[in-house]
Parts: sequence; structure tokens; C-alpha cells
Amino acid sequence: MDTYGNNGWAGLASINLSGSGHISTGSVKLNDTYESGAPTAERQGVMCQEVGHTYGLDHQDTNFNNPNLGTMPAVALVAVAAAAVPAQANHSWGGRAVTVPLISSVTSGRSSNLTVAKNDWNSSPYIESSIIAGSTTTSTRSSCSMPAGQIRVCNYRDRDGQCPTTGETGH
Repeated sequence: MDTYGNNGWAGLASINLSGSGHISTGSVKLNDTYESGAPTAERQGVMCQEVGHTYGLDHQDTNFNNPNLGTMPAVALVAVAAAAVPAQANHSWGGRAVTVPLISSVTSGRSSNLTVAKNDWNSSPYIESSIIAGSTTTSTRSSCSMPAGQIRVCNYRDRDGQCPTTGETGH
């Protein structure tokens, strides 16, 4: 079983590419070991950014040794990026508007974050996603497998079920 735990990342997006170089599947892992006690805006920003990566958008600055650009809040940044630079995405879903569904394998405390992220991205003329309820079992959220042609979004924390930073349990 995979465990997220204390590994250095709050969110992780993964994609698989087809033989023609287009995104064929994706997953978003949200590490509640770090994020369970975070402010709503931070949790929303991580969710929105990682979903954006599965749509093919890269970071504004990919040199991780540079200081944070701090140019705009994450939620605003991803909404602007979706509307302004879809042709500059590293990959695409085949050169068409993205209509790929988001499979929700998040716990109830994260479902509103996913809804806001979907709505923010759908404000772009290039993205039209829907949320489909998926399994929220611990096993599904831990592995966060990538279903073909879809993006699975999961949240999980380390294996003992307790967040080391807040002591919160139950995810």
C-alpha cells in the first residue's frame, strides 16, 4: 500500500501520455499529512494547481531553486492560466477542449475543494469537466490509480491515520 506521509509534497499530479504524446490519464494526490490543518485557501490552491497539471499546464517557473514568485494567489493563477495560455501547455488532451471527467475519490472534507477547482477551471473556454463520484476507500485513496481517459483526485495521509502536524485522525 502506498502511503503519502511526511514526504515533502502537499500535492502531486501524475499523467500518462499516449503514443502520440497526448495526455491519456491523470491522477492528483493530496497529502493530508501536511494539508489537513491548512487554511481553506491553501487547500483550495493546492487542489486547483494539481488539477491544472493534469490538464497539461506547467509551473510558471520550473526552477525550484528560485524563490516563490508570489505574483497572484494560486486559485486566481490557475484560472487565468487556463484561459490565457492553453496552447502553451506542455501536453494536451488531443488539441481540443478538455471534457475529461474528474473522478472524486476524496473524503467529504475535500469535496468542496474539488467542486471549486472544477468550477474555476470550467470558467475557461478550453475546459469543461464534470465530477463523478468514485470510491473513497482507504485503499483507493492511497493508490490513486489512473483510470483511462479520466483524472482521479484523491486525498490521503500516512498509514497510522494520524496527521503528524495536527494530530487529527479519521482520514
